[in-house]
Amino acid sequence: MDLSEMNQDRRDHTRKKVALHGGYIKIGSEIMGDMLVEDLSFTGLSFMALSSHGLKVGDTILLKFRLDDQNLTEIIRDGVVRYVQDSRIGVEFLRSASLDRDLGFYLLA
Repeated sequence: MDLSEMNQDRRDHTRKKVALHGGYIKIGSEIMGDMLVEDLSFTGLSFMALSSHGLKVGDTILLKFRLDDQNLTEIIRDGVVRYVQDSRIGVEFLRSASLDRDLGFYLLA
């Protein structure tokens, strides 16, 4: 990975640009949809909802996506929606990815 694939967010956590397909479900409701994860860090991710979503800041969601590593590792994480801008959604993980071996290795590769 070269430096053009990485940038720093305002919280000073390295974010990795990705294009990973997956899905989300809003906890406690029937809201769900497909997503394209666009960047990923130890503390969260941002994704593009691929259809009308109905998500709001503060919603708790379950995320499921596969890494583009050799094993196509499946990642299932819960998080809180921190921003919504049209179809772009920002999510903070409820537990740090540094505690997740597969995701941690992927981010540091």
